[in-house]
Amino acid sequence: MSGIGKTQMQQFYEEEGGKRLSEAKRLLDQAGVRYEARVLVGPIAETIVKHAKKAGCDLIAVGAPRALIGSVSTKVIHLSEVPVLLVR
Repeated sequence: MSGIGKTQMQQFYEEEGGKRLSEAKRLLDQAGVRYEARVLVGPIAETIVKHAKKAGCDLIAVGAPRALIGSVSTKVIHLSEVPVLLVR
């Protein structure tokens, strides 16, 4: 029985993340908005906040869900020292 290696997992995350980011990247490109796309792996809110701090980000922009209670957006707001912008 063979397992999946670290390189294979990273490739999987990059491919799947790229698929999920493609529409957002297209819209940002159309609007002329500068961005750096990243595929991050881990607990969502914690990983976003950790990356934003490490990268020296000035702002975290996240989608605003219909119900904020228990959402990733709410967790990011509570965990982050970086300002958070909720976008609808």
